[in-house]
Amino acid sequence: MIFSERRRLTRVVKRLEIKFHAAEERTAITSNISETGLFISTRRGLDAGIMLHIKIKLPNAADISLEGNVVRTFNPVPGIVEVVKSGMGIQLLNPSKGYLNYVQTLLN
Repeated sequence: MIFSERRRLTRVVKRLEIKFHAAEERTAITSNISETGLFISTRRGLDAGIMLHIKIKLPNAADISLEGNVVRTFNPVPGIVEVVKSGMGIQLLNPSKGYLNYVQTLLN
């Protein structure tokens, strides 16, 4: 599924295993990705402004390393968790060519 909101670039709904760390390493799942950002589904989001080191496991078993900043964290109150996903919006910094090529294959 492809969707677009207020964002400049189209995001693609894609569930990929991801490892990220700032102070400690954690594992989560992406909810959607684009060329410049992604959403990490997690109940323990980090504060806006924190830089993350990210490793995404692609379906072909390749790992891609990225860096990004947390731009927003969503921690919905009980009762609306079914409507609003908990997690973090990440702005990627200089995404690698391998990552950009992968996103392009999803858009085509």
